[in-house]
Amino acid sequence: MQTPIENTDAAGAVRGLSIAGARQLILAKHKVAVGEDDPVLMMVTLHSAFLDEMDRVYRQHADALAVGYSKALQDGAQSISAAVQTLRDEMLHGAVKSVLAGVAQHAESVALIKQKFRLLLIALSILTAANWLAVATFFFVLK
Repeated sequence: MQTPIENTDAAGAVRGLSIAGARQLILAKHKVAVGEDDPVLMMVTLHSAFLDEMDRVYRQHADALAVGYSKALQDGAQSISAAVQTLRDEMLHGAVKSVLAGVAQHAESVALIKQKFRLLLIALSILTAANWLAVATFFFVLK
């Protein structure tokens, strides 16, 4: 059995107190029978209209909140994405800079090693030439 305040519409949504439910409630609580044309039932109609309007406004508000939250989430996601992109770029830039500095330092070391090898090659060439000169001198002297 349906209680007076369990009034549902065709969609199954609760719609508050119906006129028949109001009449039953007044009879049950106050032991007064109210006719179908009693002016007090206009309050039930007005309150039902108020509830319908309140429901409509609530749904508009909920829709507006959903749109607002969605936009805020999108803006937040874009902001986070931009911050991550900036951080990634800065980290890559720093890593590339560090690698380039290391390569430059190694290039300097290699240049220094090449210079030392040239000096050693010159020294070895001079010593080799002196050695051949000494060998040639001893060869002609001992002959």
